[in-house]
Amino acid sequence: MSIKAYLGMKFKISDTKDITSFLKDVENIVTPLLREAHDKRVATDIHRSIDTLMTNSQTPFDLEKNQSISLSITKKLIEKAGEMEAWTRNRDPIDDFTFELSVYFVKDYIILLPFCEQNVVFEAMLKMPGVEKYGYWNNSDREDGISEEDWKKRKEDWESIIDKKANPLIMRLDQYRLFTGTINRAINYIPSLDERIESISKDLVLNNRMLGAERNEFTKVFMNFNKWLKTEEGKKALQEKIEIVKKKLTIEKITLETLENTPEFFSASSNN
Repeated sequence: MSIKAYLGMKFKISDTKDITSFLKDVENIVTPLLREAHDKRVATDIHRSIDTLMTNSQTPFDLEKNQSISLSITKKLIEKAGEMEAWTRNRDPIDDFTFELSVYFVKDYIILLPFCEQNVVFEAMLKMPGVEKYGYWNNSDREDGISEEDWKKRKEDWESIIDKKANPLIMRLDQYRLFTGTINRAINYIPSLDERIESISKDLVLNNRMLGAERNEFTKVFMNFNKWLKTEEGKKALQEKIEIVKKKLTIEKITLETLENTPEFFSASSNN
C-alpha cells in the first residue's frame, strides 16, 4: 500500500475551536491569498493582450475582434473557472486557483490533506495556531527532524484512514468566487512600463528563435531560452527588440478605460 501524504497536517479540536469555526478560519485565510494570486494572473493577461496589440498590430489569439479587452478576458476567466471546477481536471499551476481540503476525524484531532496549485496557502495554513505538519509517505525515508516514534504514529493514523476507506469531510473553494470584480482589482497589479517592455520583447525574441528552429529543436530552444538570453548574442537580440518595442508601447499606464477600447483601436494606434 503506497502512501504519499506529503502535505498532511494535524489540528486538535477543542471546546474553544470546533470544526466549523476552524474551517471558517481556513476559508478566511486562504481566500484572500487565492484572490491575490488570481488577480496577478489576470493582470498578466491584461497587459500582455494590450502590449501584443500595440507591438504586433494584430489581435491576440485569445481575444475576439470587435470586443472590449475587459469583456474578452472576463469570458476567458469564466471558461477557465469552469474547467478548473471539474473534479477530473488536469491540475495547472498557472490557471488553477481552486482549493480543496479533506478532513479526517481521528480520536480528538483531525488530519488535514489540502490540495491546491498555489503553494502560498500551505504556508499560511501551517502558521495557523494549533496546525502542525503531519505528512507521511512510505516510498522514502522520513524527513529530518521527525522522531521514529512520531513517524510510527503518523504511519498508524494514515494507514487507518486508508484501510477503513474513510470518507473525509470535504471543504472546497471554487475559483468562480474569485473572478467577480477581478478586472478592477487586477489593474493594481499591472507592471511598470519598463517591465512590460522587457516582457513583450522577450516574447518577440523567443518567437523569432522558434521560427528559425527546426521542428525537432523546438523543445530545446524553448527550454534553453533564458540561458541563451544571458549570452552576448542573446543580450544584443533582446536590446534591439526593446528599442523597437519602446516606440510602439504608447500607453504608459493601463486603466479601466483602456480596457473598454476595442482591439481595432490599438491596432490603429500602433500603426501611427
